[in-house]
Amino acid sequence: MNIQTPGLRAAEPRQSSDQRSITLQFHDNALLPLLHGEHDRHLARIEQVLGVRVASRGNRIAISGGAERTEMAEAALLALWKRLERGEHVGTAEVEAALRFAEGGAAQGEPRLPLQDLPAIRTRKGAIAPRSAAQAAYIDMLSRSDMVLALARPARARPIWR
Repeated sequence: MNIQTPGLRAAEPRQSSDQRSITLQFHDNALLPLLHGEHDRHLARIEQVLGVRVASRGNRIAISGGAERTEMAEAALLALWKRLERGEHVGTAEVEAALRFAEGGAAQGEPRLPLQDLPAIRTRKGAIAPRSAAQAAYIDMLSRSDMVLALARPARARPIWR
């Protein structure tokens, strides 16, 4: 499988039926440290959450592990890379959001949403973007309807100690 996007190329050698290895090659070395995070913190978080092995050498990132988990890691890294290409910040919160979207899409059996295609609310100070699939559905509903009601269970009453 080869992914042809500007500045990015992926190659996929197969190992076994349930194991998979993917190599992503990035062409903009200036953005790579931002994708990796300080002391490779972003890559380590992806490894920790998804249970895959992520190795970086030069401008390549190799992902290996279970087939489904490898695809989730690839989707998260590609979404974060596109965000960096647009000049947006990538921090711990954005990595967590990308992982939630990657896991949520796989759990629901639907294609994962790239972060740039998600609806956002624009304000004077910047854009407010969803960080979970439920928030994305809510913001999408806000953009399509005049009135949206969100139901949630009531907060538990706390006793007042005097």
